Amino acid sequence: MMTTIAAAGQTVIDIALVLTGDADMAYDIAKENGMNVSDMPTPGAEITYSGNAVNKQVFDYYASHGINPATGVIDKDETAFKIFDYTFDFTFE
Repeated sequence: MMTTIAAAGQTVIDIALVLTGDADMAYDIAKENGMNVSDMPTPGAEITYSGNAVNKQVFDYYASHGINPATGVIDKDETAFKIFDYTFDFTFE
């Protein structure tokens, strides 16, 4: 059995990449942990998976380089994620 501790901002897809090397395994991991694939686990929660690494190259790369992605949006202020702010106007229309 594989386990990891969820970090702040991690999605089930992030965890699937860490545990199996394959984002498609997020569905199985979510189901096994009583979650939806769109859920963001509570930071510090233990996430388990009874299967094996699917994409061994990605799994090994993440493990050897200490990669622990956290791509979830934790700041509800959507303006923080825009490329341009309101200082741009419609001058070039």
